[in-house]
Amino acid sequence: MVTDTRAAVDAVTALEALDSSRIYLVGYALGAKVGLSAAFDGRVKGVAAVCGVDPLRRSSAGKGTEGVQHSHLHGLLPRLGFFVAKERHLPFDFGEVLAAVAPRRALIVALTLDRYAPPADVQSEVEQARKVYARLEHEDALQLKTPLAFNSFTPAIEQTIFDWLDDARGLSS
Repeated sequence: MVTDTRAAVDAVTALEALDSSRIYLVGYALGAKVGLSAAFDGRVKGVAAVCGVDPLRRSSAGKGTEGVQHSHLHGLLPRLGFFVAKERHLPFDFGEVLAAVAPRRALIVALTLDRYAPPADVQSEVEQARKVYARLEHEDALQLKTPLAFNSFTPAIEQTIFDWLDDARGLSS
């Protein structure tokens, strides 16, 4: 999926009608995870991830979150299955993924009623990444929005992303 997304970036950069210096990725749930991974591509200016930051090390069956078990069960990153019930030993979590996106713009939308990713856990991952953004003097490039909603991609969330993109357009003009 990341390779497919990078191929889409290749295609977009080849189009003369588009400004390839303004490529942003937007994803929901699994698409958000893919977008965050594909954002390592230097041609990507920023990424918006809705319901895609599921803190893995803080996940547990007792919390009712799937965490690494989700990836293992669905074959997305099957080797993470070795860390079920040993999440603290995971080699990475989303704080590191977000930090690797720095200093580029990132919007993380964590819905307050998302049973898969408790907002406090998501905020902790964002705060970890924010340290890297601060070192690079781009603290404002990483934003966290926590609207009151269940795990979904509603018109209100879509508008939040459009507003963020409009703000980005103003910064790069």
